[in-house]
Amino acid sequence: MSTQVEHRSEAVVFKRKADWDGIRLEHFRFRAGVLPEHAHKEHLVLVPLSEPCGGEIRTANGFRVQAQSRESACVIPSGHPFTASLKGEAEHVALYLDPSLVLRAAEEAHAPLGFEVIEKCSQSDPVINHVGLALLAELDSEGLSGR
Repeated sequence: MSTQVEHRSEAVVFKRKADWDGIRLEHFRFRAGVLPEHAHKEHLVLVPLSEPCGGEIRTANGFRVQAQSRESACVIPSGHPFTASLKGEAEHVALYLDPSLVLRAAEEAHAPLGFEVIEKCSQSDPVINHVGLALLAELDSEGLSGR
């Protein structure tokens, strides 16, 4: 596992990150502001850590979600451009999943051919929330036991 602390962009107050094989974790603290439209090469899973998370995520194709709770999770597929506006301070864990890792997992789980990752936000997803918090704890411990 490699770790790094970073500060950039006016809306980003704090950023830490770590990566494992095919998974990258970033822990963010934001202030009110706008994150300009951008896209990632990986699938993105966002887990809010602050309550409530005031703001909005919008994708280029019209998907829109507002004011998520701590138990929620949002997925944005790789290559999908999106922007975010924050109404106040917010804290998030972002999981970036390499598409080849997701494909390999789907094949091993015998998922139907032609499956796709879609934009989706769930008000409550305890499994994704638990995984995000466990990886954050791993980042905090700076250990390698989370493989």
